Amino acid sequence: MKAMTVVAWVLVGILAIGVGGLAFVNQQQAQKAAALREALVQVAAAAGIQELAPAEPETTAVPAEEGAEAGEAQAPAAVPVEPVPLTAAVLQDSAALAGVVQQVQDSIQAAQMELAGTKDSLSAVQSEASGAKAEVATLTQKTQEQAAQAEAQAKDLAAKDEAIAAAKAEGEKAVQEAKAAQETAEKEKAELAASLESFQAQAAEEKAALQAKLDAMEQMEAAAPAAEGAEAVAGEEPAAMPETLPEEDESLRVIGRSEMFSVLRYSPEDQTLFCNLHDGQSLTYLDVPREIYEDLVAAGDGMDMFFRFKIQSVYKSRPLDSAVIRKYWQGQRYRPVRSDVRAAELPEEAPPEEAESAGEVPEGAAAAE
Repeated sequence: MKAMTVVAWVLVGILAIGVGGLAFVNQQQAQKAAALREALVQVAAAAGIQELAPAEPETTAVPAEEGAEAGEAQAPAAVPVEPVPLTAAVLQDSAALAGVVQQVQDSIQAAQMELAGTKDSLSAVQSEASGAKAEVATLTQKTQEQAAQAEAQAKDLAAKDEAIAAAKAEGEKAVQEAKAAQETAEKEKAELAASLESFQAQAAEEKAALQAKLDAMEQMEAAAPAAEGAEAVAGEEPAAMPETLPEEDESLRVIGRSEMFSVLRYSPEDQTLFCNLHDGQSLTYLDVPREIYEDLVAAGDGMDMFFRFKIQSVYKSRPLDSAVIRKYWQGQRYRPVRSDVRAAELPEEAPPEEAESAGEVPEGAAAAE
């Protein structure tokens, strides 16, 4: 009896343990099911399903109206059922669970189809973006090339501007130089005009002086025969005409250029000046001071002018200088010659004491003479 009781209690314990384990397992499964239902609610919410619509609308019979004919049956009126918010408690019903799962699957499929369309659109957009990127790259390259061309053109313009500025500066400088040259030319022109007026005045004066000398020469020529006749009557012999001076003498030096003379020589002992003309004629001037000859030589290229005003018709000459000079200019009128004039070096002038001692003559010698 005790054994049966023990066995019974053992069985009761085992059954209690089994019942407890089963209850624990059911509880675990219930928790898992609740978790699954919660997850399904979240998935459905993510899919946009927040309410559960009934599969078929429920209908209720409406009693026949009074006065209706007998035998005529009235159609039941449909009563709309409002959607129920989707919760885990609602999903405990298997039909509701199946409907929600079906809706979720339909939503997932629609989302997949939408994603596929979106993917195709993205592919098309990517293709367009690639084309646009290529076009942008081409446009960028063209823009860079245009920028480089613009920069080169800017440099060319800058260089041209510099060249224009330099040319402008040179032009202004040339204008200033031309203006200065014009002013200088005008100044020189004025000076030349003044010089020409002075030269014309001087030439007029010289012409008048020459005309006066020519008139004096003609008067002297008219009086010369009478004077020579008087000298012949007095028994004086005319002075001998000097020979032509040698022109190829090493002692002669060039002192200037003249239109009349080729050689000049002076004798300080008797103060005689010898002149050779270009046409071969010669003149001898008497009693010409040494200082006059030195001034004639020092005049250089202006000796012709000095001769006309300081020597010609001033000192006595043999032959008469008016006749010789007139003959010379008659031969040289259409072919004047201006060439070198050579003259002999004068000996140095002795001091006054030596000159006096050299000039003293013994009384006996003077008596003998």
